[in-house]
Amino acid sequence: MIKAILDMDPGVDDAVALIMALGLGDIEVLGVTIVSGNVYVDQGVRNALRILSYLGRNEVKVYRGSEKPLIRDLVTSEHIHGADGLGDSGIPEGSGRAGDVNAVSFIVETLRREKAFLVATGPLTNVARAVMADPGIIRNVEGAIIMGGAFGLTRYGKGNVTPSAEYNFYVDPEAAKIVIRSGIEPRIVSLDVTQDPRARLLKDYIDEIRRIGSRASELVYRILRNPIEKHSYFELHDAIALSTLVDPEVVRFKRFHISIDTCWERGRSRVVSDPREADGAAYVSYDLNAVRFFEILRRSLR
Repeated sequence: MIKAILDMDPGVDDAVALIMALGLGDIEVLGVTIVSGNVYVDQGVRNALRILSYLGRNEVKVYRGSEKPLIRDLVTSEHIHGADGLGDSGIPEGSGRAGDVNAVSFIVETLRREKAFLVATGPLTNVARAVMADPGIIRNVEGAIIMGGAFGLTRYGKGNVTPSAEYNFYVDPEAAKIVIRSGIEPRIVSLDVTQDPRARLLKDYIDEIRRIGSRASELVYRILRNPIEKHSYFELHDAIALSTLVDPEVVRFKRFHISIDTCWERGRSRVVSDPREADGAAYVSYDLNAVRFFEILRRSLR
């Protein structure tokens, strides 16, 4: 069993990632920590609770985290994810409630106590605060998976906020820099693979998902229906990142020294040849097996 903390900003693709994690029998979700990003943190908490309640999984705890980036104003993305962050899907409010401790405390206390994977699919504010609170916790991070960055390793590795910056790193570049400098050496699932057209979710495919006939597949359909109608497709960045937790063959990685720009090109991530110019090392994505990804998605919804 893979023990994991999911740090999210739900968000349509975060929601799909959470639904997948709950449906894959080989993942034990220790907790869901919420950060401001796609939506404000309180809406993100509501969204996680709505998903858990819809699926009858209120035993999984949700923890409210950072309201804003470390030093910057928050930039949300409701224009992509809908006013409620879940594609204006009309999912009922959840019957659960957030945990008594905040997200950063939960991450620190959990990783002091036991080894676990850390999957971060939003801005890295919570993770950076946890590392600053207790740098020693990285010893118990069995593996870190981060959705973020655009490194230009493929023709799809271009920014989705600016020409060079991916959203999560753009929102809180200082947090991304702190996490990379912590020595954690994460696997970074970047736009280099998640913007590959082979991984786009099209209308025909969500109709196929609905035909699976489970409560989880109906939920995914409801969340994705309006965004796909509006944009003609949807890129499941965070779901792809989550899938690498259970199948290392979905994405191929290579170790590089990298840096995150916090000045001239906010949020730009790049590979550097000289380690002295780097913030640290990470395993960066450069190839995607979209067929395997969709197999895992379908399996998680049965």
